[in-house]
Amino acid sequence: MEDKCNSFRLSRSTQITLYIVSVFTLLLHLYTNLFAGYGIFRDELYYLACTGRLSAGYVDQPPLSIYILAISKWIFGESLFAVRLLPAVTAAVTVYLAGLITARIGGKLIAVLIAVITLAFSPIFV
Repeated sequence: MEDKCNSFRLSRSTQITLYIVSVFTLLLHLYTNLFAGYGIFRDELYYLACTGRLSAGYVDQPPLSIYILAISKWIFGESLFAVRLLPAVTAAVTVYLAGLITARIGGKLIAVLIAVITLAFSPIFV
């Protein structure tokens, strides 16, 4: 008897859909960061300031996020594009994983498409 947990495979059309929407999400974020013309937000300035004095005691953000931003700042610098690069990649990965979860619980192509498009265009990401 074949174990269904180990034999999960995505159809080719579902894989292509996941890749296209995930890459589109990443490109949308990168385009917005490069060409949309809005500057750095006050919270981003605050988070950058927090990276100068790392502590796990900040009550208004998770401690790991500031450490990740500090590492990102050390690698990529403090430019607007660099500050928003990891959130853009994370958004694309989140969209991809939402599609995988939808397919894994039995959703066909249309369900996967609805899940990833609604997540990609949800206001928190846009």
